[in-house]
Parts: sequence; structure tokens; C-alpha cells
Amino acid sequence: MSKNEKIGSDGYSRKVFQAGLNELGKSKISYQPPSVERESNDGWRADIEAATGEERKTVATLDRLHANAVRVAENEELATRIEREKQELHETIDRVSSVAPGNVIREAQDVERMGEQLSGALRSEQPPRRSTIETLVRKFLELKEFVLSKLRKWLGVQDRYGDPLQPT
Repeated sequence: MSKNEKIGSDGYSRKVFQAGLNELGKSKISYQPPSVERESNDGWRADIEAATGEERKTVATLDRLHANAVRVAENEELATRIEREKQELHETIDRVSSVAPGNVIREAQDVERMGEQLSGALRSEQPPRRSTIETLVRKFLELKEFVLSKLRKWLGVQDRYGDPLQPT
């Protein structure tokens, strides 16, 4: 694998990963992603101990690429969850927009925009650091639940016959 090979801004390239696997395949070393099972596997340890320095570097590179691919997949999963949460919020805003006060609707729309920005950041080429992502996701979910509780109060406001409160 060439040192000048482009790995990509997300730190993962399927082409580079496959090239590393092919190199190990020529050496009869079957790659296993880092795990407790891999470290306790006597066959794997024997293969690595018998490997050349170049083969060990290839394994280390594959380990890094694997870790980056897992991170990218986690970010995509989080972005999908944020999209679902944002959709729930949007539907609730639509349902109560005729009865809830404007300031509550604006507050909910601000949280919805926050979700859009967070989703975009997670899918960007240079996502924020993992600790920042966790903080932002947690804050978004807290704010979403807070705003939804306010909006649900307006959904629950009914007259004595069970009909939704009509706007005045």
C-alpha cells in the first residue's frame, strides 16, 4: 500500500481497505477486526508473531480503517435517529400550530433547526469530535422532549365534551 494513497476525508476508503486485505491474503493471514476474541485467538497471535514488519503495518492500517468505518457508520446511525426525532417534532408542530402560542411554536422550530444542523454536521466530511457529538445529541434530545411536552399540553387542552380547544 502506497504512503501517498488517498484515504479520504472521513478516514476510510474501501479501496485502500481492500488493498490491505489483498496484501494480507497473499501472506495467508486472514484479517480479523480488533476485538477481545481476536486477541484471545491463538491462531491469530501465531500469525501476527510470524508476520513481517510490513504485514504488521498493514494490519495496523486495517485496524485504523476499520475503526474509522465504524465511526462513520455510528455517525450515520445518529443522523438517522436525529432525522426521526426531528420528523416527530415537525408533525407535532403542525398539529398544534393553530392552537399553541407563537412563542411556543417558534421555540419548537428553533429546536427543529438545531436538529437539522446537527444532522448535517454528522453527515459532513469533517464531523465534530465524538465527545462534542455526544453532548450535542444529548442536548438536542433533551430540548426536543422539553418542547414536545409544551406542545402536548396544547394538544391535550380540550373542552368538557372532549373536543379540541378551538382557537379564539
